[in-house]
Amino acid sequence: MSVGAFALGSPLVFLISCTYVYHEAILWGLGGGLWGLSFFQDILLGQSKSRWTYWGLSASAAVGFLSRINTSAFLYGLISLLVLDICTKKRKEMWYLIGLTLPAGAALIYQLCYNHHVFGSPWTFVDFRYYKDWATAGPAIGGTFNLQRISVALQNYFGFAIHSDLSNCA
Repeated sequence: MSVGAFALGSPLVFLISCTYVYHEAILWGLGGGLWGLSFFQDILLGQSKSRWTYWGLSASAAVGFLSRINTSAFLYGLISLLVLDICTKKRKEMWYLIGLTLPAGAALIYQLCYNHHVFGSPWTFVDFRYYKDWATAGPAIGGTFNLQRISVALQNYFGFAIHSDLSNCA
């Protein structure tokens, strides 16, 4: 248990400590990937026969894909294998197939449309001309561990700010 906590906790501490990493999408992708592996384990071991488990696997793959994390490619591969498994059975289980393909398919279509709108091609996922070279950025590399960033991140995420002087609030 402690090895797993260290393995999952170390990236979180690193992401909190780096001032130049916009880490919210990375954390969502990490959560989606772990969530998807949990759903796949339930399906594989036969612990859950619910169609919501298939929907959960598909939704977690969509979360990982939209946050651009590599675990989503693995989850999309697992979804493809499960779709083939469902289609080869004599009794086609339509609700399982819909639950397995709808969220992941919607995320894929959304991302391809977004890429076409932003980059001019649905197959271009990133344009490196707009990335800053952090290797030459100077002393900000690595950041410093700062617990105050947690409250600032929560304020930015939920769209409000806590002011000590309420008279300055507009």
